[in-house]
Amino acid sequence: MDIAPEEIRLLAQIGLMAANHADVESATRIFAAIELVRPRHSVVFIGPAIASLQAGATPEAIRCLERGLAQVDAADRTELQAFLALAYRLCGLQGRSDNALKSAGNVPLAQGLRREAHLAGPTPTPVSQVAL
Repeated sequence: MDIAPEEIRLLAQIGLMAANHADVESATRIFAAIELVRPRHSVVFIGPAIASLQAGATPEAIRCLERGLAQVDAADRTELQAFLALAYRLCGLQGRSDNALKSAGNVPLAQGLRREAHLAGPTPTPVSQVAL
């Protein structure tokens, strides 16, 4: 079955609308349909990850994005890395977030995360780790 790129974009937009409303079930179905015709496209993994993030299931979003890194085309990995950096940060995994951000290149999300980190300043050292 051949689906035109503009039809894939339309399906992805509908899937992202579901994802932004934390409708994990609908988003998963839509992106699974896209995966049938474009299995190596980053949106197949980013869409369900966004739905999971919106639903508060950050660990599931991380699993989805990590799975995607092994499957997407190399050109799409930077976008996945940016979303992975965000998901790691939301889970409090700052070191992993920083590493993913380094691999994310200059995609807009990565630039925004870097600006946010710069404005927030360095992460304070927990009191339990301060040498007295």
